[in-house]
Amino acid sequence: MQEIKKISVFGKISTILSTFCFFHCVLTPLLIIFLPTVIGIFDTKLFDRLQFIILILASCFACLSLCWGVRQHGQIWPMICLIPGVLLLTMNIRHRYGLEITIIGTACFVVSQLLNNYLCKNCHKCNHQEN
Repeated sequence: MQEIKKISVFGKISTILSTFCFFHCVLTPLLIIFLPTVIGIFDTKLFDRLQFIILILASCFACLSLCWGVRQHGQIWPMICLIPGVLLLTMNIRHRYGLEITIIGTACFVVSQLLNNYLCKNCHKCNHQEN
C-alpha cells in the first residue's frame, strides 16, 4: 500500500514538471518574439543553465515515476517515449535546433508521463493491491 502512494506522488510531481517544461519551452520563444527588451536575458549562459537544471529535475522525477510504474504494470512504453524526449531537449539546449525539436521533445516527455499514469490506473496488479 505504501508503494502505491509513492507511485502516485512521483507520478504527480513528474507530470507537473513535464507539463511545466512543455509550457516553458513553448512560451519562451513567444516571449522572445513579443518582448524584445528581454532578449538580452535569454541570450546569456545563465538562461541555458536554468533550462538545463529544469531538464535535469524533470528527467529525474520522470525516471523515478516511470521506474516505479514499470515495476507495477510491467510496460516499458512510457520509458521508450521518455528517452527520445530527453535526448531531443538536451540536444536542443546545447545546439539550438529550433522550436520544432523543442515541441517534439516536450511532447514525448508529457506523453510518457500520461501513458504511465494511464497504465498505473488500469493495472490489475495495482487495482488488486488497493482493495
